[in-house]
Amino acid sequence: MKELITNKIKGIVFDLDGTLIDSKNDILSAFSYAFENLKAKKPPDEVLIHTIGARLEECFKPFLGDDENLLKEAARLFRIHYESHFLDKTKPFEGVEDLLKELKDRFSLAVVTMKKGYYARKVINNFGWDKYFKCIVGAEEGLKAKPDPEMLNKAVSNLALKKEEIVYVGDTVVDLMTAKNCGVKFIYVKWGYGSLDGAFENTLTTNTPSEVASLIKKMV
Repeated sequence: MKELITNKIKGIVFDLDGTLIDSKNDILSAFSYAFENLKAKKPPDEVLIHTIGARLEECFKPFLGDDENLLKEAARLFRIHYESHFLDKTKPFEGVEDLLKELKDRFSLAVVTMKKGYYARKVINNFGWDKYFKCIVGAEEGLKAKPDPEMLNKAVSNLALKKEEIVYVGDTVVDLMTAKNCGVKFIYVKWGYGSLDGAFENTLTTNTPSEVASLIKKMV
């Protein structure tokens, strides 16, 4: 903890799905559409939820196998449905709006998400959050998917900060590994869709958005 206290944090980068927004119902609806049209058995929702945050084709791979053409078709069908329904039931997690308000004047904020940037910006604008974020990096921008650090590196560069001045906030092991691969600090949020499964005992964790703010203040 001493290292965290002595290093000054100037930028906070957030994952989106499962961290800032509860989008699971719209995502699960798109999964259902894809499996139905492929005439494939849909896995239980509680299983599918834990795939959120990976590259879309990778989300389907455990259930459809390694056929790249089939995986691409599944992703295509998912996107067809999601494009018309991605804001049907998606909403901010309770306390997130207050968290962003609290942080915006003191820190540079950004988003790095495996959601396509088009949708990420639409969601963020829908909630009036565009005023909070200086940078939004989505999955369609020609960068390698998480946990490769390329997306997070771009956000760090766009914020014009050093890596030791950045903390990444996310809800999955993929997010944690992205932060590690990038060389930035990480905070895990327990209210999202992922699970660390006890594999990373020393990871900083929070139960509520307000705890995120409190922890970051201790890191400044």
